[in-house]
Amino acid sequence: MTLKANDRRLLIAEHIAGAGEVTVDALSVLFDVSPETIRRDLTRLDASGDLRKVHGGARPVRLHTENSFYERMSEDAQAKHSIAKKLFSEVHEGDTLFVDTGSTTLIACAALCKIPGLTVITNSVQNAQVMADACNQHRVFLLGGVFSSEASQTTGALVLEQIDRFQADHAVLTCVGMDIAAGVTNANCHEAEVARAMIKRSE
Repeated sequence: MTLKANDRRLLIAEHIAGAGEVTVDALSVLFDVSPETIRRDLTRLDASGDLRKVHGGARPVRLHTENSFYERMSEDAQAKHSIAKKLFSEVHEGDTLFVDTGSTTLIACAALCKIPGLTVITNSVQNAQVMADACNQHRVFLLGGVFSSEASQTTGALVLEQIDRFQADHAVLTCVGMDIAAGVTNANCHEAEVARAMIKRSE
């Protein structure tokens, strides 16, 4: 049965929200309509704010955008150093830590590396480097997965599988915001998956 145009557009918006960026050709095959019909649908959905058209397809609307990793390093620096100082008092020699990617966790690692004998499991190349360079005999595990050069991090299914092999005393995580209703939030769904997995495997 052929879908009505409004029903098809609703399903297109739902599909892209879940799948991420999708091409016109893929949507044409999925919904069994011409590429021209899909382009018209995407134009309507873009105008209504349900998605964003890109060259050759469409992607979900990003409700929040972050500055680059290096820009974030200088934002709220005093608060980030205060967090690092607090973490230093909570972590003890010999502890095992999950540490995800973020400007706050990188500053935290610069403080935590002074504590002897830590085991650190991280998806951040920079965090791994800071901990490995310290002269305190840390064990550092860098999780392998899909690499992003912008934040020097790995994400994806392989990272999640590896996290499940460890048990940690603490999870040192970054976030984008906190809300009474929504709780702790992150602008990147892949980073959020990593954080959830680390929390699950921490005491």
